[in-house]
Amino acid sequence: MKLAYRIATVTTAIVAGVVLAGLAAVWVVTQRLEGPELDAALERSRDLAHDLIAQRLQRLALVDTLLGSDPAFKAYVAEADALSVLDSVRERAALYGCDRLVVTDRAGRLLADSLRPGAAGTDLSGTSLVAQALDGTSRGGAWLDPEGGLFLAAAAPILQGGRDVAGTIVAFDATDDAMALELRNLTGSEVAFVTGSQVAGSSVAVGAGSARRALGANPLPARVPIESHDYRAGRFDLPALGDEPAGALVLLRSVDRELAPLRRVRSALVLTGALAIALGIAAAAGLAGRITRPIADLARATERIARGDFDAPLPRATADEVGRLAVAFGAMTAQLKEKEAMDTYLGGIVARSQTVAGEPTWSIAPEAEPPPPDLGERFEPRGLIGRGATGVVWRAYDRALAETVALKLLPRGSLERLGREVKLARRISHRNVVRIHDLVETPEGPAIGMELVDGVPLASLLGRERLPLGAALRIARQICDGLAAAHAEGVIHRDLKPANVLVDASGRVKIADFGLAELTGGGGGKLAGTPSYMAPEQTSGLPVDARTDVWAVGVILYEMLCGRVPFRADQAERLYASIRSDDPPSPRSLAPDLPEAIETVLLRALAKRPGARPASVRELDEQLLAGAPGGLSV
Repeated sequence: MKLAYRIATVTTAIVAGVVLAGLAAVWVVTQRLEGPELDAALERSRDLAHDLIAQRLQRLALVDTLLGSDPAFKAYVAEADALSVLDSVRERAALYGCDRLVVTDRAGRLLADSLRPGAAGTDLSGTSLVAQALDGTSRGGAWLDPEGGLFLAAAAPILQGGRDVAGTIVAFDATDDAMALELRNLTGSEVAFVTGSQVAGSSVAVGAGSARRALGANPLPARVPIESHDYRAGRFDLPALGDEPAGALVLLRSVDRELAPLRRVRSALVLTGALAIALGIAAAAGLAGRITRPIADLARATERIARGDFDAPLPRATADEVGRLAVAFGAMTAQLKEKEAMDTYLGGIVARSQTVAGEPTWSIAPEAEPPPPDLGERFEPRGLIGRGATGVVWRAYDRALAETVALKLLPRGSLERLGREVKLARRISHRNVVRIHDLVETPEGPAIGMELVDGVPLASLLGRERLPLGAALRIARQICDGLAAAHAEGVIHRDLKPANVLVDASGRVKIADFGLAELTGGGGGKLAGTPSYMAPEQTSGLPVDARTDVWAVGVILYEMLCGRVPFRADQAERLYASIRSDDPPSPRSLAPDLPEAIETVLLRALAKRPGARPASVRELDEQLLAGAPGGLSV
């Protein structure tokens, strides 16, 4: 599976997991809110309904007071004038908006009933409603008619002479459908009045027997299905006139209607979550592709590089990890190009090599050698390697080490200077620096035993032709690596030149001859070195530091690329003056195919003021790497 698919899959799974977890949490919370939300709505409806019922009872009590205080009416009751009383209660019932008015005499016998004119004479003294009024007490509450009707009733005594009870009056409001509708409009709940298992009045159609049984049940189910709707139900007893409640008020909240806003929110969240997952999948796929595109480009480039195609385009360098990886791959590719250029160049040298003493060699044919020196019992001379400013170097077999070494011989009396060179050189351990074995005494004088490099001085290669850019950069950057190790130990070479740079058949570079080396800040007052490669401060006898060797690397690279040193003169003093004051010829004027970026680095390394040069050979190395072109000429 491609990386982009894996990233998209993981990202989508994370997004979906988070969204689904959120939706599950919302679902659980809203489910838990449903019950409390409905219960709270029922409580609010109950409070409003009780307030209205209390107002109805107060109004009925007021009707009792108004009618019972009428002198004419009281006279009719005292005289037991049933017809006159009946006319009065009919008139007042219509006037006061009562559903029913009942009047009894002092014995509790019915004088008049506005709903049942023919019921006069019925004994009501045994009912709790009339019995308490006969005792002079006014009461109000729910009353169940013997014939099954449920009413809100207010009963009061009819008094004569202040305390004499002449009869009672009871005002009724029927708990019918009309009252239920009024309560529904006030409370927002469906309303039903029940007595026992019967429904006295309701704001909803309860024709089905199952609905009536559900409303009349005690205890009432939490959910009551009526027709196609589901209701949350609450049962509340009506104020009682006696010891037992005569009826109850049932309030119904439609589950669908009540929870519709909550469910809309939940549905919207579910839809939003699904949309978020869909968008997350699309975004994850797009972003994964965009994020991994540079990685895919880098993978394709590395595949081409592995096949030897060093011109494969790399992703654009950015500040992120992929960009840094691309920069690193670019650096490695540049090094591979340099190595390829170096291998090709050295391969041409090897093809033109000679065979000496039965051993293959790619060295330049040596000049006439002097007679072998007497190296004592430990060393056997095997041939001259070269001559330098500080001594002669011979190839010699070291019987003590049982290997062939390079033996540097110096004139007698230079043991102290040799010891100094050995001390400085042995501080440095690096693959690009010739390793020092020890300091020995031979019949010819003091000598230094060194690692034998099976190669040639860079000076021998420069005597033939300009080097290809890739080979020159590879040599220069290896010189920088070796010098960086020396500078890290505080050692400045001071005599870096092509003759002191050895190149073996594999292209490995070794820096040799630390005979003129100084510690950083030393060298003041001394004029030492090879004139063509000396920095301006060196020619003036000023103290040296790492930037002095940076100059020498710049001169060597200039010579490799341009075929000549940047400053030339027929006398040392004129050469020193030119180094201190003249600008070198433009490298591109001598090598038109040289990249402009490399020319810039070269001229910076050859700046007169040390402060204008790269601060270290490591910085020079980085600038050379950055300036290397996309395609190096071999």
